[in-house]
Amino acid sequence: MNFETLKQTLQIDKHNLDEELIKQPFLFQEVAEKLSNEVEKRDTLKNALKEADATLDQVIRKEAAEAGEKVTEKVISSRIETDETYLELKADYVASCGLADRFQGLKEAFMQRSYVLKDLCSLQMAGYYERDFVMKSETNNERVSLIKKEMNNKRKRKDINNRKKVETTE
Repeated sequence: MNFETLKQTLQIDKHNLDEELIKQPFLFQEVAEKLSNEVEKRDTLKNALKEADATLDQVIRKEAAEAGEKVTEKVISSRIETDETYLELKADYVASCGLADRFQGLKEAFMQRSYVLKDLCSLQMAGYYERDFVMKSETNNERVSLIKKEMNNKRKRKDINNRKKVETTE
């Protein structure tokens, strides 16, 4: 899978959590492998860039010595920076760095996804997604009022029962 395809798999179907939980470790492993590959490519390009720099430095110094030309470090550096091969390697390296960074971010997003899945499962177990779950705030307020009334009635009955027990023991 490429980066964009993996990025799309971050979305969670909250009504199909069992499948999402099963897919999570495989998706995470896929992202971790892609990140590892991209970091390896980046590091290889970095080494190639250093080698090209060193090789060009030697070639420029040798050519200057053969031509009897005196060159400063600044001139050598300038010639290296304008070399076509070096520029291509540098562009590849910069692109590779960007892709490795994007995969690192994607890996972190998949870590967050695992936490979200855990929380969504907790909500599922608590009945949050049931069809008869009340969503409107007005109805929720009515429901809360009913629950409060029921609790008050239970307290009153308990108080009455406690008073009767006290009266009968006296």
